[in-house]
Amino acid sequence: MADEGEPAVTECDPTFERLLDGDLSPAELAALNAALAADPVLRRAFLDRASLGVAIAEQLKLAAHVEPVRPRSTVRRVVPWVGIAAAVFVAVFLFLPRAEAVAEVVAVEGEVWRAGASGEERCPAGTKLRSGETLRTSGPTAGAALLYPDGTRVALGGDTAVTVSSPGFKLLQVTRGDVSADVSPQPPGRPMRVETPDAVVEVVGTQLSVSAASGGKQTDVGVSHGEVRVTDRARQDTITVKAGEAATVSPAARPKPRIKSVVPPTWAVDPATGWQTGTLVRMPGPTGEEITAARAEPVWKKERGTAFHQVMCHNAWVDGLFAIGPTTVLHCDILTEQPGFVQAFVVARNAVPDPSCWAQVHLMDGIAKNLSAGDWHTLHLPLKDFKLTRPWTPFPNPCAYLVFFDTQVPDIGLTVGRVWVTAE
Repeated sequence: MADEGEPAVTECDPTFERLLDGDLSPAELAALNAALAADPVLRRAFLDRASLGVAIAEQLKLAAHVEPVRPRSTVRRVVPWVGIAAAVFVAVFLFLPRAEAVAEVVAVEGEVWRAGASGEERCPAGTKLRSGETLRTSGPTAGAALLYPDGTRVALGGDTAVTVSSPGFKLLQVTRGDVSADVSPQPPGRPMRVETPDAVVEVVGTQLSVSAASGGKQTDVGVSHGEVRVTDRARQDTITVKAGEAATVSPAARPKPRIKSVVPPTWAVDPATGWQTGTLVRMPGPTGEEITAARAEPVWKKERGTAFHQVMCHNAWVDGLFAIGPTTVLHCDILTEQPGFVQAFVVARNAVPDPSCWAQVHLMDGIAKNLSAGDWHTLHLPLKDFKLTRPWTPFPNPCAYLVFFDTQVPDIGLTVGRVWVTAE
């Protein structure tokens, strides 16, 4: 509390503006320090207003050399605001307890990284994520699961980046990738928000899945139980999506709910538009006619510091590609320019997304073994002959949402033509 006669800090914005202008007296600075130390709500508001979270992260390594804030009439003109933010951190926040954990990382698979004030580092299970920290999975087979104190669970699929925060409610910002969530009932007026570059999803208590394309091109939302409110950021249209429904937010059309259809047992990739990874080429196909095929292209693997070569279909996290049954067979036409090692992957989730287990990876090694290079070959690969990459308990109703082919590090000129699935 400020001493008698000292001005009390009751509002964040004017105080911050006057701080930048150098108009705070020593007594006002002392009152600001005391108020921020005593009031976590005001402290959070001050941090949000000043964007100090970002500034502190950028300035931490300089903080030890920055003097505490002192009144200065020309401070805004002389010192950049980032430096002021760092100084405020030293003068006020260095001695405050760290922000409470927002959620715990309870499971990881593959490359999972946490980015916070100290930079990016590998993230093991058991890590506590604090407000403003980002969790990232690297690679299509990576994944992670988050647990909030109220029992809310969130699962991250491969190549996904989310930032957690708690500005009076749960906020999950999905930069890209796939998440599913089982959200416990939230306090009245404070729904959990899942934000993507395209959409805002408000969740009171629901099971849902969200897929955000990189670069803000499209967001898909599916609801298994309950209902959510989905707002198109660009158009400011808001719709309600109920259990058994899905919706897409994109520049192409206004969002509207649609009934989620049953995932079919068969599937075929569109050779011209169905690949998200792979360079499209025109070339003679297996019967000599000209076809559109996809040539493997490098995909960076951060942990190993290498580039794998892959051909990958578009992700169908929300709607699914095909249902996996005991007689499912994956067929493909492939060609390699050189002999080499090729793997086939089918990544699946449960038909109803399960936040406790984000995905199961089905793998078949050496599918090009003993095949002549330079020739097309048609392969028939029963899913029952694939192996799970971990000893998971199989999903009761597995649904594939991603198929890809990988040549590991060497570029052997893998080219993929037709890919289709049957239930024989």
